Amino acid sequence: MNKAEYRVFRALEEIVAEVSGGYRVMAQVSLGEVIGPVSQTATWQAKKDAFASVNSKRLDFAVIDREGFVALAVEYQGGGHYQESAFIRDAVKKEALRRAGVPFMEVAAGKLVRRELRAMVRKELGVMEPVAAE
Repeated sequence: MNKAEYRVFRALEEIVAEVSGGYRVMAQVSLGEVIGPVSQTATWQAKKDAFASVNSKRLDFAVIDREGFVALAVEYQGGGHYQESAFIRDAVKKEALRRAGVPFMEVAAGKLVRRELRAMVRKELGVMEPVAAE
């Protein structure tokens, strides 16, 4: 992880620690380790090809629940994210996650304050913001 990615990682760790539910944050997670083909009608080769297309992809961060399932995929859009092939890799990841029913969130480099990140994560996890006492 570079410094900017580490800052996002630490912020995510702090945010999920505030949320009850036993969520944890993992970095640089192989997509093939958290989702896989489930078609009952696909051939073995089709399943193998589908797995190969996602297994080489990495999630920048995965928020996992207490059962170990991915509750939220988070991509940090740092400077290197705008290279030629990054768009294609991101499109494959987004589609695989969509099909698996995993929420996906993008964090733009240097443009997101912690308060906004907290609100986005809580929304994606379905956690209500605490009500301020008067």
